[in-house]
Amino acid sequence: MNRIAARLGLFNYSVTDNWQTILKTSEIQETTGKLTGFEMVKSIVGDLLILLSIQTDCVKKANELDDYGTEFLIRHLISELEKEYLDFICWLK
Repeated sequence: MNRIAARLGLFNYSVTDNWQTILKTSEIQETTGKLTGFEMVKSIVGDLLILLSIQTDCVKKANELDDYGTEFLIRHLISELEKEYLDFICWLK
């Protein structure tokens, strides 16, 4: 994630490191209540799908802007996240 923050800094965008601010603006929300292990993994899978969608949109935008550095960085993150997603899906079966 430090590489993403550095990339944003390159384009003069600031990065917040305050978790309260991040959680307020995030599409991914903190779960509440007591969840079983199975329910927790299902929640994680849903969150991973949200992240993958956001990252896919980011790649499209980077491609439109001919920003090859960001595109390369995000594609690598997508690849790693897809592996985790598949691991969790297998665990749920």
